[in-house]
This record gives sequence, structure tokens and C-alpha cells, in this order.
Amino acid sequence: VDEDELDAIILGKSSNTNECLEVVITALPTKGTLYQAAFEADLTAAYDTMITDSSDTSLVAITATGTTLTDARGIVLYAPEANEFDSTSYAEFGYKYVDTTTADESSEATVTLTVVSVNDGPTGNAVAAEIADGDDEAIVTLTGSDVDNDASTPNAYDPMFAPHFFATVEDFPALGTLYQVDADDSTGDEINSEGTPTVTSYVSKIL
Repeated sequence: VDEDELDAIILGKSSNTNECLEVVITALPTKGTLYQAAFEADLTAAYDTMITDSSDTSLVAITATGTTLTDARGIVLYAPEANEFDSTSYAEFGYKYVDTTTADESSEATVTLTVVSVNDGPTGNAVAAEIADGDDEAIVTLTGSDVDNDASTPNAYDPMFAPHFFATVEDFPALGTLYQVDADDSTGDEINSEGTPTVTSYVSKIL
């Protein structure tokens, strides 16, 4: 499965003799959450109508062992914890088959899950700027974070190291003008939506 995604896992419910089988969860995942399969409202239950957003309020989390899957094909949905991944062995859960006619049960099977890392975009922090009495301008230092930054290499996303990111202005002030800040904190080029919406200062400063 992919990091930060809700993925379908098909456990299957068929047998060589076409018995009517149920899929029962015998062990909850060691990390992450299982959900009953869910589909978009008023549409035929199919793979392309399956809900893939773990924040959808119609999803029903599986929170207890002994829960029977409601999907006729034995489909269960799984979401890992936010921003976590492990391409070797992230989590495990268990299930078994139950013959609804004879009540015979299979032995428990274990599903080992791996989670593939995806690149998360950086997040900007809210900052406040105040122009002091007697001044007509103020330098604002923009800050942000990236959950993919490795704590063991704290400079990995520092603007002085590659790769790095620059801030982009999405909403411009109703009054006043934004400018780039040069290396000596002097006023640089105007920042506007037509020409230069990206802050090019290596320390993400704007004026």
C-alpha cells in the first residue's frame, strides 16, 4: 500500500467446492486501521467506485477481532498511520474463512503489509508582521516544514543545501506591495502574480 492512502485488499471468499464462505478478522493490524469496503453512494459497487479517502464519514472501522467482512468478495480497506512507511514490514493482521453451512473454520492466515513512501509537499507556517511607528516597510521571514525531512540530517531541506524549496505567494495583500529581499536586506524586485510570485531569497524573506 502507499503512504497516506486508503487501499483495498482482496482476501477472497471462493473455494474449490463453491462453499459459502465468510471472511473473519482474527487479529487487528499492529499499526494502521482496517475498514469495511465502502462504495460511493447511488453507484454500482465496483473497484472504480470504491471510497479511497480515509476521512470519508461513511467508512466503518474494524475495531474488534471476530468481525466478519461485509463485502461479498472479501474486500477490506486499509490505511496506514499518517506519514509512516516501511517497505520491508510495516504491519500485520490476521483472518480466517468460515463455512456458513457447516461452521467449519480455516486456520488463521497472516497478511504482512508494506507501505511505500510518497513525497509529501512542504507546509508553510503562519507568521505575523508588524510595521513599527515611523517605518513604512517590514521584512517578513517565511518559514515552513516538510514531514519527509530526515531528523538525522536536519539540514536536508535547509535553503543552503540541495534540494531546497522556495516560498510561493498564493494570495497577495489588498493594500501595499511585496518585494524580494536581497542578500544585504535591501529592497529587490517586486513580487506580483504576473511576473515573480516565487520568493527567491535563500532565507525566504519578503519586504
